Amino acid sequence: MLDLDAPVTAHETPYTWAQADGLLPQTLLERLRGTLPPTEVFDRKERARGGDKAYAMHVLPLVQDGGDCEVLDRLDPVWRDLADALRAPAYLQWVERAVKVPVSARHAEIGLFVFGPGDYVSRHTDKAGKLASHVLYLNEDWGADDGGAFEVYGDDDAPYAALSPQAPRSVVFARSESSWHAVEPVRADATRLRCTIQVELWA
Repeated sequence: MLDLDAPVTAHETPYTWAQADGLLPQTLLERLRGTLPPTEVFDRKERARGGDKAYAMHVLPLVQDGGDCEVLDRLDPVWRDLADALRAPAYLQWVERAVKVPVSARHAEIGLFVFGPGDYVSRHTDKAGKLASHVLYLNEDWGADDGGAFEVYGDDDAPYAALSPQAPRSVVFARSESSWHAVEPVRADATRLRCTIQVELWA
């Protein structure tokens, strides 16, 4: 299901992260986009202040604490197949090679994250206990002017790198005290949703 031989560009600066292109083959991407559930079944998540970050987005959990969520029974079977593939040993080994950290699916979290106009995630490092995160993009024709870039930060206020969230791209990174990252606000007048699959691997 996953093309684990897809090209990976690894980075050690400003922390350990990698860009992969083609992990989700085109036929799979088309099926996922065609069976994406409506935002009405997602939970709206917003926080303007407090905690480790501010954010605005829609979230639909598929896997929590390593186990399937009930919603998978109501989605196209491709989503359960994908959830299984993203917990399989071959995928976990791929993550380990990409970001050089041992991971396990024991406490995996997998979800759909949808960003509408103005939605964003502020600069943060993720909570201690997370080993790695992997964000897979579903939008086929998302441009830089649409906003919503994944931003990698070092010590400067400006991003070290900004990646447009366009399929078949994905970004994986190891969590550390220096793994600062953010999601740039989606353009306020955007007419499309920024759609992603997020894998979080916890200790």
